[in-house]
Amino acid sequence: MATYIRRRQQGVSVEDAAIEARDQFLNYDIRAPWVNAARATALPFIAYTYRAIPKISQTVAERPWKVAKYVAISQGLNMLAYSVAPSDYDEEEERNSFREGETGKTWVYTDRMLRMPWLSDSGDPVFLDIRRWVPAGDVFDLQGDVPSWLQIGGPAVIAAEVYLNRAAFTGDDIVNPLTDTFGERMTKRGEFLYKSWMPSAPWVPNSWYQEKIWRAFEGDARQWHSNEPYSLGEAISSSFGVKLKPKDIEAGYAGWKIQFEKVSRELGAQASSLKRQRQRGLIDREAYEAGLKNVERKKQRLKAEWRKRFSARD
Repeated sequence: MATYIRRRQQGVSVEDAAIEARDQFLNYDIRAPWVNAARATALPFIAYTYRAIPKISQTVAERPWKVAKYVAISQGLNMLAYSVAPSDYDEEEERNSFREGETGKTWVYTDRMLRMPWLSDSGDPVFLDIRRWVPAGDVFDLQGDVPSWLQIGGPAVIAAEVYLNRAAFTGDDIVNPLTDTFGERMTKRGEFLYKSWMPSAPWVPNSWYQEKIWRAFEGDARQWHSNEPYSLGEAISSSFGVKLKPKDIEAGYAGWKIQFEKVSRELGAQASSLKRQRQRGLIDREAYEAGLKNVERKKQRLKAEWRKRFSARD
């Protein structure tokens, strides 16, 4: 509407102003049969990507200053936050402690996590996850091996989670088959189905966000991936899309150390397995040496990643 009013004030015709205003939005009236078939079945979010990528390309080509605007605003707010509320760590040291997916840049080259000008109650720096705030924010994001628009969703995924007894978001078991009784298993599965199907809003009874807010009220809310505490205000704001995350820097580095050590042990186990297979005559020398070279390349890559991750701590 603002675009339409501005263009009319500039003397543009009603029709041209309406067309330009409409172009500011993503038109989901898609006629391509294959896109409609995909969005109605396994890929419900593909329509967004189908419309967003051409719009991004057009904006970059015709209005590059709009992209530069986001970079300037992001950098300005970031610098202000560090000057107003410095922590015991510099910026590089803080950001290197982030888990995979929170580091790096969005497609407009803003940080995925924007520093806030205050610290948490425990003195930890607080960051705002802006990936969903950037226009077409996560279209190009790879939170794993598959882009978000190619990740399947809907009832089929929920059914698969229940069948496999594994929540895809957290990786946790839905029920404990060893200790849960039949009644407990049915109750947990029913609760999981209810929460997965219902909108995750704070006013929906027993939804994920309502449960999160209640845990924060009781002082027991934790971020699922890092076990860092959530305040009541942060839990409430998160339920409305404002994802504020306090970051315990030492806990972040401790998590990375555990992860690197785990990968290192696995690579050592792979090398030992190759040696045993060679001794038993299960593989020839060529396959054995090729396997060892592959393991060694992965070890060198792991060392490089370690140096990069912990460089700010030296």
